[in-house]
Amino acid sequence: MNLLNKKLIIFKNNNIKITHIGKTLKIKNDSNTHGFLIYPHIFNKKNKAALSISFFGQILKGNGAILQILDFKKNILSETSFNSLSNYIVDANKFFICIKINRQSEVVINDASITIEKNIIENFDNIINSENDILIITPSYPTEENKYFGGFVHSRVKAYKDAGIKFDLVCAHNYPNTCNYVFEGVNVTRTSFFGLRQILNRKKYKTILLHFFDSKYANILDASDLSSTNLYLWVHGPETLYWDWSKMTDRYFTKEKPLDSYLQEKFKENDNLIKRYNNYPYVHWVFVSNWIKQKSEELIGIKFNNFNIIPNYIDEKTFNYYPKNVELRKKIFFIRRFENISKYAIDVNVRTILELSRRDFFNDLEFNIYGTGEIYDTLIAPIAGFDNVHLHPQFLTHEEIAKVHKENGIGLFATRYDAQGVSMCEAAMSGLVIVSSQNDAISEFIPSNDGLLCETEDYVQYANVIEKLYKDTSLYISLSKKCHEKVYSKCNFNETIEKEIEMIKSANSDKEIKKNDAMANTEKILSIIIPAYNVASYLYHGVYTMLEHSNGNKIEVIIVNDGSKDNTLDVAKELQNRYTKNNVIIIDKSNGGHGSTINAGLKIANGKYIRIIDGDDWVNTEDLNKLIDILDKENSDIVLTNYCEDRAVENQLLPKNIYEFMKYGKQYKFDDLCYEGYGFTNWGPILATANFKNNILKNSFSLTEKCFYIDMEFDAYSIAKAETITYYPLDIYRYFIGRIDQSISQRSYTKNFKQHEKVLFNLLNYYKNSNISANKKLYIYNKLIIPMLIAHYTILIQYLRSVKEYNLFEKKIRSYSDVYSDYRIATKMKKFHRKTYGVFIKYNNLIKKVYTKIFKRGV
Repeated sequence: MNLLNKKLIIFKNNNIKITHIGKTLKIKNDSNTHGFLIYPHIFNKKNKAALSISFFGQILKGNGAILQILDFKKNILSETSFNSLSNYIVDANKFFICIKINRQSEVVINDASITIEKNIIENFDNIINSENDILIITPSYPTEENKYFGGFVHSRVKAYKDAGIKFDLVCAHNYPNTCNYVFEGVNVTRTSFFGLRQILNRKKYKTILLHFFDSKYANILDASDLSSTNLYLWVHGPETLYWDWSKMTDRYFTKEKPLDSYLQEKFKENDNLIKRYNNYPYVHWVFVSNWIKQKSEELIGIKFNNFNIIPNYIDEKTFNYYPKNVELRKKIFFIRRFENISKYAIDVNVRTILELSRRDFFNDLEFNIYGTGEIYDTLIAPIAGFDNVHLHPQFLTHEEIAKVHKENGIGLFATRYDAQGVSMCEAAMSGLVIVSSQNDAISEFIPSNDGLLCETEDYVQYANVIEKLYKDTSLYISLSKKCHEKVYSKCNFNETIEKEIEMIKSANSDKEIKKNDAMANTEKILSIIIPAYNVASYLYHGVYTMLEHSNGNKIEVIIVNDGSKDNTLDVAKELQNRYTKNNVIIIDKSNGGHGSTINAGLKIANGKYIRIIDGDDWVNTEDLNKLIDILDKENSDIVLTNYCEDRAVENQLLPKNIYEFMKYGKQYKFDDLCYEGYGFTNWGPILATANFKNNILKNSFSLTEKCFYIDMEFDAYSIAKAETITYYPLDIYRYFIGRIDQSISQRSYTKNFKQHEKVLFNLLNYYKNSNISANKKLYIYNKLIIPMLIAHYTILIQYLRSVKEYNLFEKKIRSYSDVYSDYRIATKMKKFHRKTYGVFIKYNNLIKKVYTKIFKRGV
């Protein structure tokens, strides 16, 4: 579907002009507000829709246009930048499309097409297929509509490219869609955190350069194979100065707020994160000012290990210096993001202009103000009526900024909190005299003994400095040169980019992987069995997290390759070569399913304790290291720990602490925890939490082969010999949720419902016929069988909706009378379907809604 062939309706902006020129569309917006062209077609999708979007043309003026997908509440679901390709998975019942034309902009659009795809699509091939082994990651990067956003990253990236360094660049954050575009010759892939994780799962880099490191990026890095990667973390301020959060984020015209308890707890977690990464030998910190490093160490209570101090590069060729004509002292310039963040101190600049307006030389001055944002109109209102204040509500490229610098003589850059002040430094490099604030890192880059730096809130002082420069032309000329020389000495190519290039080239040499022969003959405390089928992208990282610590020599990892069709076996051999055959044992067998891999691993496990970790999962290395010391001294049959769901799509680690009723380190009798209210609530020991004594598992049972859902069998069978159980609040397992083919998905449930049924009846028969204690039987009935039976009815009624299969199952389950009539199973709706032989299961949800509406109660 090409929007250029469709009727577009102008929404709330009569100043927009639309002209059809052949097969192109020309849109002009001369107003100071954004305009919207809506395609008046409502898309109805019951299921998720995969969209491919192409949006190309030329910008004749301003900041161009954006193609948006909106829901009916006008929430932005997706944005496609001008001159880009993107994809998006629409998860909304109804949506519509519009083109946003920015204020004071004019564009010619020659392609605005949308294709609804049958399958989910990815735009990562350009990265995955490239031969580049350096990855640059940043949360923001310039686009045609916002050339200022992340410009200081773009400056160094262009310089890398000019120096012949080849790299991939990913702009990753909470973006709803994946978008590929080219900005000033740089290929950019803008995507979500999940998109970044997909990239790192599929491609290994020698060097990763990351700007604005935080816990969200840490979630991705922790879950990725960095065993042969050097990681460079650029610190621009917020990454390590978060204890000054109020100073960095407070809104305009408000008092600084103290940190609430939530933020205090969050920042304590940040402290632990920074300290953890600081201890990794492959992590290097790059601070853009000495002040950031010192202030961060003070706030966090840390000394950074591997670090460099390299300011943001200010391109002396783009922002080239020419001696200023004295007449330019009358022209005052600043460029800012007009977001509602008071650290930018635009209000101080405005107050300074108001103060100058009361002085007799004011009309001899000219002010040029660039930038835009959410609070633009509010901030600019007091000075909007002055004839000599020229407003330019747009962002500029570096070349455009440099041109403006040549037309102005003073840069007014008041700031409440800044780690370097890139825009300020760019202006100083061009020879503008900088009037700024006496705080933070500013004095590292601007002459501090010449009266140019003022008390932050004292707008009269800023006005006095400008007046002094206006009246003393020789001082103005002298300080213009001084500002340039100070910034040049700190931010020129040799002091910044050249140092970064040397650092990157050194980092990008192959890392030597040393085989740890010391692991060979140590007695094993823990055997980890890894069922591995087509997990080549995940396996190396998972095993690396299990063995790369001081107690790694006390662990044996048994990788059971279950007839994989990818190179899982090759990865297993790489790991064996790295950690020795005594620490990584490989069983290579034909495909037999998850149960067969555990059966095979149990036969050869030698550790004091055994646990199961799937091939696409991983562990918290630090806590596993602590666990080995505990297991070495522990004698309980089962040792429980915590785990996290690693929700890749949401980029969230969701803690699962399901044993908080147990006292840490106290040994309990298993049977005592089976009484209602005295112990286990939803779950007892499960694969993600339990470490089992070797002797209670070996030769005790055999799991069903060639079948999904055998974890429920394992949960039931593994407790048969267990007498004692202990819990420690260690967060070990990372259960990965993010693969389309995982057995927990609705599609998989529907496809494999017969296997689910098979395991269910296996449990029912075990419950009826085994010789385990009455309490354990009660546990298996309430915690395993009933939840599984409820799930199976959901599969039959809501997913499969087959009357035939429903009745076949009902016939089988009827012979287990106690389960069949259990109140949790024999609900009103189940009884209705049983009486009507499942004829109405297709209408189950509708019947429930009608019943609830009529009788005001659930069924």
